[in-house]
Amino acid sequence: MTAVVNATDAKILRSLAQRIKELADAPENIERRERWYRNNELKPSSPLVIVEVGGLSQNSELPTEPMLQCEETWARDLERQLRTSIYQFEVVRDDWVIEPYINCNWLVDSGDYGVHEQTHHATEAGKLGSYVWDAPVRNLQDDMAKLKKRTFSVDREGTLQWKAHLEEVFGDILPVRIRGSFWWTMGLTATAIRLIGLEQLMLYMIDDPDGLHRLMQFLHDDHLEFVNWLEREGLLSLNNENDYIGSGSVGYTHELPRPGMADKVRMQDTWCLSESQETV
Repeated sequence: MTAVVNATDAKILRSLAQRIKELADAPENIERRERWYRNNELKPSSPLVIVEVGGLSQNSELPTEPMLQCEETWARDLERQLRTSIYQFEVVRDDWVIEPYINCNWLVDSGDYGVHEQTHHATEAGKLGSYVWDAPVRNLQDDMAKLKKRTFSVDREGTLQWKAHLEEVFGDILPVRIRGSFWWTMGLTATAIRLIGLEQLMLYMIDDPDGLHRLMQFLHDDHLEFVNWLEREGLLSLNNENDYIGSGSVGYTHELPRPGMADKVRMQDTWCLSESQETV
């Protein structure tokens, strides 16, 4: 993986990184972190609030695309990330905590199921715009055979090159570490709905429950295979700090990792969210 570093972009990013470091060392930030530890360990603490600023994407104060100053695409992505963290800390002033690191994750390709839905977006573009899709599995009896198990791969060399690139830009200000996740939820119904459609998921509960069970078993086995592959390959990361762990919370805890962890993170060393919001 190669990325162009121009002097202007580097100056902007380094300035933002310096501000991140200052905020991370602020007494207010340190106190918030300790409150999160107490909260997640069920010790007495004042209530904690997180505002998911992604839902404020149309807010003119947030770092929207026209406000970004960097030129290269990779730099603009990082600039947006850093500016959003600073905005959340300085303007929103919820209980968001800033950690003094730059994170990147392993470059993993999780493959697909051999079928693809066609998505149709509304005229009004935007992150929160509406859309519909043509589910590729039209009939569970006839189309289940179209589904194939995913195959997984990791670009280790590309990941380490990207990490080295980030260290070239930030290394003397913020340490760069490989840390991140490969899913928000391990729930299965969102994936099932992309394959068969939301209405059909509801109808199959009555019209073809056995077929729906076969689909969910297929997804269950596939998800577990992905998790086990990640664990075997040593690609899992801890999420026991300011890591978003689902349902509007962060993962600060001293109870993870579990005893016995060596050089590889295991699933038992991490938080995991599973849900089925679509069927509520």
